[in-house]
Amino acid sequence: MDGAYSTYKRLFAGVEDRLRAVNSVLDAARTRHYEMTLPWSVTGSEDKGRRDGPRLMANTLFMEYVTEMGQAKQQVQQVLGELERAYPSMIVEAKRNLGEGFDIKQYPSSTEIKDYFDLEFEFHPVPQGADYKGLPQQQISALANKLNKSMQQCMENAMRDVWARTYSKVQKMQERLGNPKHTFHDTLVSNIRELAALLEHLNATKDAKIEGIRKQIERGLCRFEAEDLRKDLTKRALTAKLAGEILQEMEETK
Repeated sequence: MDGAYSTYKRLFAGVEDRLRAVNSVLDAARTRHYEMTLPWSVTGSEDKGRRDGPRLMANTLFMEYVTEMGQAKQQVQQVLGELERAYPSMIVEAKRNLGEGFDIKQYPSSTEIKDYFDLEFEFHPVPQGADYKGLPQQQISALANKLNKSMQQCMENAMRDVWARTYSKVQKMQERLGNPKHTFHDTLVSNIRELAALLEHLNATKDAKIEGIRKQIERGLCRFEAEDLRKDLTKRALTAKLAGEILQEMEETK
């Protein structure tokens, strides 16, 4: 029956390590990019595709962002160089592994392979006011009002993303620590500490509620190391309790 199933072919079956290395660096850079920025769009923060398009970044994170993305770009160039050098032998091995399923036309040339991967970033200032020279004043006012409303909607969505991101990480900590049988990685603590540090920068509107929650996270959830929480059930229970109280406050004030 037509459309009952579909198949796909792994072009580099058995020799995918070089490709995985490139994608791993790109994925890590993309994740960090999302962590350090906020959605800047009229699209709602829960809508599909909200990560597409421009992102908002605090000026105070600029140097840190540029440094980290610059290091990621160097890593990408390094692993891409290794991929390019290994590419001819990967083609030979893929031909051996795929047998009759091998089709050389499905593979880019050695000089083209690097064009399939890229890591670039650029910056644009957030528009301030409206400058529509040469138009009637009535039209200028209408366009300025529309721009201001759009900017306000973008900022509201960005702050909703901050709130949702914070709630998600606090909830994860509460769930993992609330049950003594649950295991957890050290990143449970390091992620919440990183969140507390980032919130100082991501709170673009200086929202007092967000700052209050940030201080509670910093004081209550960042106190103990992961190993302390594993060994000391009292510290673990206290931290889970504080996380639950933060969640309750967020639910009541959102």
